[in-house]
Amino acid sequence: MRLNGEPARVGSPTRVVVRHPSAPAFGLLATLLVATLCTPSAAFAQKTDVVTLKRGDVLTGEVKQLSRGKLTYKTDDLGTVYIEWEKIAHVESEHFFEVEVESGAKYFGRLGRTDVSEELAVILADTVVLRLHEVVFIVPIRDSFWTRVDGYVNLGIDFTKANNLRTLNLDGQTSYRGPRWSVRVNGSSYLQAQDSVETTSRNQLGVQITRLLSGKWNLLGVTSLEENSQLGLDLRTTVGAGATYDLFTTNLHALYFGASVSYARERYASVGPGLSEGQNTGQFSLDADYNLFRFVFPKVDVYSDLAIVPVFTDWGRIRIDFNSSISYEIFKDFTLNLQFYDNFDSRSPSTGLSQNDYGLTFGFGYKF
Repeated sequence: MRLNGEPARVGSPTRVVVRHPSAPAFGLLATLLVATLCTPSAAFAQKTDVVTLKRGDVLTGEVKQLSRGKLTYKTDDLGTVYIEWEKIAHVESEHFFEVEVESGAKYFGRLGRTDVSEELAVILADTVVLRLHEVVFIVPIRDSFWTRVDGYVNLGIDFTKANNLRTLNLDGQTSYRGPRWSVRVNGSSYLQAQDSVETTSRNQLGVQITRLLSGKWNLLGVTSLEENSQLGLDLRTTVGAGATYDLFTTNLHALYFGASVSYARERYASVGPGLSEGQNTGQFSLDADYNLFRFVFPKVDVYSDLAIVPVFTDWGRIRIDFNSSISYEIFKDFTLNLQFYDNFDSRSPSTGLSQNDYGLTFGFGYKF
């Protein structure tokens, strides 16, 4: 498909981009807004999008989203199906989408077909042609909130009658991705109880709000609540802001780095001489997040997060938090999960307790 002459092609040094995506931002967005508002809402309910697979099969339905290497596609006959992105030759739609590539560049427009397999034309004021393997994210401009939400919940329960040991491990995450903002809420709770032994608990709740920019850099706002009886921490409340850098995002894995400055209010069960149970701290955080995903059955999802937190109001004190999880699909959307965590505080205000807390848990999960 060619409009306004030969379309611009992105991703190869031998191809020329007619117009840089950031140059006509206001004109493109204005055109997109008018076109979107003038499109009857009923049209979005019609399943007229076309997906052509490499093996030649043609499917008619509705493109819901491309994320993490899978295309969510709704059909009348088969319901909602998930198609591996690498198995697709063409995608066509008269609706308007946001399309993001590995470099972080974002394009807006309809999805068109070219004469070359595994190419995607994004059509608005100009036509830009992308290689399919470079495209990492597609979402309709006009879509419901819930179609942009992903998440999971994992649960593990252990009970030993001989010593009446009970263990509960619960964690989950939900995330929303819009054209300009993304929100991630995650939490975990670990509880171990036994007769005549003090109960051990570890709880965490975090919210991360990201302002998505046009390139690999994004702005970040974070807040969290933490409790850890092993470290003597009754409650830590943290609020901060910073930035993240997308080192790479493909349809197989992603690696992010982040840096933020935050304020924390800490309250400990018992503290050393000259310290109060509650104290305010300023801290600087360096983070790295890695995610590996495979969406052929059995699906596998590996996630690791490392945070190094120097406390600059208590020079010499460093906290290190590491979390890693592996989920393995046993049948549709249900998984087996293995998780490891390690929390370290080089100079905890709490007295008589460990500086380090780590654990390994196993459980079952559900993804949505």
